[in-house]
Amino acid sequence: MSSSRRTAALARLAATLSLGLAAACADPAGPDGGGPAVPPAVPDSLAFQVVPGGRLWLHGDARDSLGAPADSVLRFAADDSAIVTVDAMGQVVGRQVGRAIVTVTGAGRTARFAVLVRTVRYREVRPSFDGGCALTTDGEALCWGGNGIGELGSETHVSCTWLGPRAPYVCGASPSAGPTFVRTRERFASLAVSWARRCGLTTDGRAVCWGTRPDAPADVTPPCDTVTRGRCAYRPVAEVGRWRALAAGGIRSLSTTCALDEAGAPWCWGVNAMGQTGTERADYAVAAPTPVHGDLQLRALDVGLYHGCGLDAADAVWCWGYPYAFGNDTITTGRAMVRHPVPAANGLRLERISVEHGTCGLTRAGEAWCWWFATRPAPAAPGLRFVAISAGDVVACGLTAAGEAWCWPYGRAPVRVGGALRLRSLAVQGGQACGIDVGGIAYCVPVDVRPDGPAIAGAPQRLAGQP
Repeated sequence: MSSSRRTAALARLAATLSLGLAAACADPAGPDGGGPAVPPAVPDSLAFQVVPGGRLWLHGDARDSLGAPADSVLRFAADDSAIVTVDAMGQVVGRQVGRAIVTVTGAGRTARFAVLVRTVRYREVRPSFDGGCALTTDGEALCWGGNGIGELGSETHVSCTWLGPRAPYVCGASPSAGPTFVRTRERFASLAVSWARRCGLTTDGRAVCWGTRPDAPADVTPPCDTVTRGRCAYRPVAEVGRWRALAAGGIRSLSTTCALDEAGAPWCWGVNAMGQTGTERADYAVAAPTPVHGDLQLRALDVGLYHGCGLDAADAVWCWGYPYAFGNDTITTGRAMVRHPVPAANGLRLERISVEHGTCGLTRAGEAWCWWFATRPAPAAPGLRFVAISAGDVVACGLTAAGEAWCWPYGRAPVRVGGALRLRSLAVQGGQACGIDVGGIAYCVPVDVRPDGPAIAGAPQRLAGQP
């Protein structure tokens, strides 16, 4: 190589650390998902963003002037610890509204990143067994809770353990008590949330999902989507197809996703151990969206841990999977899986349906009906009329037109929850009943099952990150 060419090459490589750090740490919400480090003067719209109490992670690889990995520890520092704090692993925590600069130093070079701590307004909240997700009025997704299988939709700096060829890595990821921005440019119209797999439905009908892989084998808990230098990186991935409705169900790394296409045909993918994809396939997992067996057209659907259900244009209920909660005496007495849709709910007609461990629905008159292990549908809250219903793991909840939230264990009496709150949406899962009040503020209420019915384990808790 000539002297001039060598000089030019060294000049290009001399900036490797700052460029590499910026690329590794760059927020996909930025203009190009990478590029040089963000200078302090960059507009707020291009800075890393976090809510008060939320987190983000910065990490990269130190490299020398020739681009080779350098034996250097990365050091992180924030210029204003009242706005954000950053630990030795690059975890940034928002403290209060404002703007700060985080500096990363290694191998004799420095990169700087602007971090904007801001509040958001939520329009949808979906709790889960270990946290949950929320959607802002601008269509941004945020999640909180565990991140062992990428449930937060963002990377975290952790070590991974080799388990063998079928499950190369298991990662112990850091949870987040506060909502954390899902690392994607996408803006969503709605969310579908299960324990380990979460999806957003974009305004143009695309499903973008994060968390456990849909084709995760049975012996992987938890699986890692991407592993680089001992870190598990989780990013939202677009699924194939265009959809008008989306649902997710399951527990831990066992997750199934179902959707309705524009014509109302149901499709499912993910774990199929109990036939919960309804595709007539016997595979443990179905990797890609696959049509549910038959020519069924549905206007609504949902999927839970072991089964899925939908409603047709005549309000008839159809279910598939493990039949313990189909609501049909002739089916639930058996243990065989039903790998295709069959008439369910013992002929009951419903306007709305919700599926988890049990199944609940609303008639067009607003009456709530639920069924559980090998039971027929029964009125869940006699005397009450609801506009929304949500079936959880052991508790179901309904929302009245006046905004009152009522919850009940399957087969027991309803109890008012949330005190004086008036809600316009409600969802229950994992011991939490969450919703948006009439003033646009998101709350979650701990719901604890007791022998005499659900009891509030605490007062309504305002979801972090709001004005």
